[in-house]
Amino acid sequence: MFVGRKQELKFLNDEYLKVGFSFIPIYGRRRIGKTELIKRFIKNKSNVIFFNAIQGSKKENIQLFKQSSKYVINLSDIKDAWIPLFKNISTLDNTIIIIDEFPYLVNSDSSIPSKFQYIIDNYLSDKNIMLILTGSLQSIMWNSVLSYNAPLYGRRTGQIHLKSLHFEDVLSYFTNKSIKNVINIYGITGGIPAYFRFFNDNKDFFNILFDAILPQNKYLREEPIFLMRQEFRDPKIYLSILSAIGEGKVHLSEIINYVGLKDKTSLSPYLHNLILLNYVEKEYSLLRNKYNKKGIYKIKDRLFLFWSRIIRPYEGILDIKLDDLKKEITNRYKAHMGYIFESLIRDIFLRKNSYNISKIGRWWYKDKEIDLLGINEKTKQIIFGEAKW
Repeated sequence: MFVGRKQELKFLNDEYLKVGFSFIPIYGRRRIGKTELIKRFIKNKSNVIFFNAIQGSKKENIQLFKQSSKYVINLSDIKDAWIPLFKNISTLDNTIIIIDEFPYLVNSDSSIPSKFQYIIDNYLSDKNIMLILTGSLQSIMWNSVLSYNAPLYGRRTGQIHLKSLHFEDVLSYFTNKSIKNVINIYGITGGIPAYFRFFNDNKDFFNILFDAILPQNKYLREEPIFLMRQEFRDPKIYLSILSAIGEGKVHLSEIINYVGLKDKTSLSPYLHNLILLNYVEKEYSLLRNKYNKKGIYKIKDRLFLFWSRIIRPYEGILDIKLDDLKKEITNRYKAHMGYIFESLIRDIFLRKNSYNISKIGRWWYKDKEIDLLGINEKTKQIIFGEAKW
């Protein structure tokens, strides 16, 4: 079932209705719903070339692209090269061209970004064509399409950084479950649509957790490791950083000691990449001053947070002691949900924003903390809140 994404669909349709060239990169973590968004967008539209790139050779991808194009234009006699293919496609009018998982093309041919720069500049920029490139390998999308030094920089007419669904959308998906159950599910899936299916059974949440999530070889148990391997050649340090933060090591020095790196300089590139990919973020106390000006690191992605707090600490014994650990893990998960619930309340409060709040967050100093602090900078009003699960 498709839920949410109204703003993104409106944006894509507005771009489609414009006369002239449109180039929209769509990027975001794997399983976020990029392909489903595009399928919903092109529903009932004609003249659409939808090509799903594969992890294969340059020639194999070109052959598959020709196959995908045959219902709109016959490219069978055109040379197996991207520039002549798009030269022919540029003769079309009011056409949508979608390349799903563009980074796979880059992996098969490192010159692809420069070739597409040439294609846009020489054949597409003055045509009534919409080009959409999507990518789950966010580091490649950034380096090839989005960053200032990327060959395609400056060509896009807009972009969509597809993020997790809001809790209201998750709630509308699980119409047959109680709010408490949906919040528990949200503590694992966040707003990642592809993960919702694992909780479709009408079972108690903890029955699903112990039957379908935590046992050996289950999909979600290994998913964070799989995602790290997709993004990075050697994910060990990244996984250790996530473990450290999950275990409460949220300051730079604590993470360095936990991971076993030499200093801040050694750690910074890893943290930078995790922040760029939206797996980690740095949080600062609201109304901070010179006494609490330093921020802390926290895991932004709900599945990675669940993995670091519930799976990783038991990695060595989970397969042989799962039944014995059920009570301990249940209690640990309930404690974990306290943090999730606080974060959720802040998100909902900001989205509803009945008080015209311009800033919202937490405040802390030493052992004191306020779960929710909202500030209206114009009226100088402050709202305080506590959230208990």
